[in-house]
Amino acid sequence: MKDIIDYINMTIYILGSIFIKNLSKIYDLNTYYNFFSNGFYIIFVIESLLIISFLKKPSIKNEIKKTFKLKKFYIPFYIILLIIIVYFYLKYFFIRKALFFTLIIGGVSEEYFFKAYLFNSFKEKKYNILLIYIALSLAFTLSHYSIQTFKIPYNFKLFEFTFLYQFFTLIFYTYVKDIYILSGIHIIVNLFSLK
Repeated sequence: MKDIIDYINMTIYILGSIFIKNLSKIYDLNTYYNFFSNGFYIIFVIESLLIISFLKKPSIKNEIKKTFKLKKFYIPFYIILLIIIVYFYLKYFFIRKALFFTLIIGGVSEEYFFKAYLFNSFKEKKYNILLIYIALSLAFTLSHYSIQTFKIPYNFKLFEFTFLYQFFTLIFYTYVKDIYILSGIHIIVNLFSLK
């Protein structure tokens, strides 16, 4: 039964992401000054609710507890990631607060959903690890599908980048087992994509 719930959650997340990202004005950066006039507000609210709903799941609670036992080795990485994010905020996004916070919440919610929740859930079921990497990378790529961003001739390059990004960060997560480092990397990739 839990298998079916995981597949349903993944399908709803992908379809919901595609629907939300294709609403009018979501990627219209000319209207970013007014937080409530475009889809950034909608995405921000929905992804905030997703994070709250994920925090209730036992697997996510375990992940948070595990990561909050700070390993001294990771502290420099946390500091570096935080400095880069603050740098972006001060240099590029001091006006675009809606966009900045949407990218942060989006990065965190996607990491929690695809890695802390789905990856750990499928791994517990003893599925082939390579199959999990490929399936979750495809699911991640599909959840980023948007009519505005996947236009010819860019669609294959963007598809390939998104797929490879998720594939290699899943491998990295397998060894690091730290959701916050992955969330920081995801946020920075989101910010670089708009630079």
